Amino acid sequence: MTQNDFHFIRKPGVGLILDESVENQKLILELLEVESIPKEYTKEERRRRILGELLYAEEPLKSYYFTSKFHISEGTLSSDLDEVGHWLESYEIRLIRRPGLGILLEGDERSYRQAIANVVYESIDESQIMQLLCGDPTEDGMSVTVHIPITDISGINSTTPEMVDALAEADLVTTAVGLVILPRIAPTIAQGIAKRKAQGCTQALNIIACENAIRASSQLKEAVYGALSEEDRAYADEYVGFPDCSVDRIVPPVKSENFIDVVVENYYEWNVEKASFKGEIPEIAGMNLAENLMAYIERKLFTLNTGHAITAYLGTLKGYSTIDEAIADEKIYEIVHAAMTESGDGLIRKHGFDAEAHYHYIDKIIGRFKNPYLKDDVTRVGREPLRKLSPTDRLTKPMMTAYGYGLPVDHLILGMGAALKYNNPDDAQSAEMQNKLKEHGLIAAIQEITGITDAELVGRIVNAYDTVASQI
Repeated sequence: MTQNDFHFIRKPGVGLILDESVENQKLILELLEVESIPKEYTKEERRRRILGELLYAEEPLKSYYFTSKFHISEGTLSSDLDEVGHWLESYEIRLIRRPGLGILLEGDERSYRQAIANVVYESIDESQIMQLLCGDPTEDGMSVTVHIPITDISGINSTTPEMVDALAEADLVTTAVGLVILPRIAPTIAQGIAKRKAQGCTQALNIIACENAIRASSQLKEAVYGALSEEDRAYADEYVGFPDCSVDRIVPPVKSENFIDVVVENYYEWNVEKASFKGEIPEIAGMNLAENLMAYIERKLFTLNTGHAITAYLGTLKGYSTIDEAIADEKIYEIVHAAMTESGDGLIRKHGFDAEAHYHYIDKIIGRFKNPYLKDDVTRVGREPLRKLSPTDRLTKPMMTAYGYGLPVDHLILGMGAALKYNNPDDAQSAEMQNKLKEHGLIAAIQEITGITDAELVGRIVNAYDTVASQI
């Protein structure tokens, strides 16, 4: 009210009276419809937030920063800082107020970690902490925001000589640029390898392509070797490893007030092929060294990727915008679950997975699809349908694997039918696919896109294409 120059009168025994004209009272009601009211914190909440700001600040903070943010007086801030400083003393952290400079903390890293851990423990219910440590918070509909300060990080323009210098000195390189970009960065990586050889470097370099594709590191290696001389290739054979990996974490492009915020699900898995490392294998938190990487790759491809894509295509047909909306539809859920079970049965036969454990894995994956906080758009998940329908990708390959073992594939084929109907003018592959269907006819297009020539299977896909809309 004060910010908008509106006034109250305090009357003993009566209370607060709004001292404004009828017109201004109407204006206040209109403003309340469009303006948000700043949150009022309790004394404890405010002091905890001040403490958090100071613990994470990299430079002194001015008093005005706090008084304006929390709408408090200098006197109130001084009292808050006294209490915060007293609390920090038990962690051997000093709160310092320097005129002209600001407010800052002094203490070692160990003390900071202990203080932060205690703030978190005091701010979050114990059951929530246990859920974060032992389970998936999305199962109970929790959304948790975590601010992680990252230090010792810098940026290099990949087209500059500094990038080649950095590659020449590195012992580990990872990528997350998208499969189609790998050939573009390969020449720069090749220059870095050539420079290592020229310098006589015998330290091993491992390059891991963390892309949403099968054997992405091997594909990157092929592109890099194409840019190397014969001598440099011989050097790379001895000192440069390209371990393949499988990465499993949903990271949708969610808009946020802070452009550097990243929205991810709680679940993650990173499996890296142990045998392909050169030299000493680095210890990296969260990295699982896999003896049989293909089993992990196909488990993810046939489960997460297959179910995700089918959910997107069925959801699009039924007019849903996000994955969580689509999977909440009972008919779509039934088809997706059945398709993932069919692909899972193929995996169980091929890799010897424990059936009960794999069915539980399927349920966990579908639980991830239901996460309402991800807001994963069906157009993102369904993009590039030609790639997803290709012989080695998430729709055709699991179907052909299960079919090869004589297992049911009706729902996987239904998912392929939905994918063929995906019509998004903004997606280049979708537009190309629809043109193929019109120009070549359904049967010829299916054979070209999927690589399937078996007449009986092609006929079943045609039937799925014709009937899928009526089945949901």
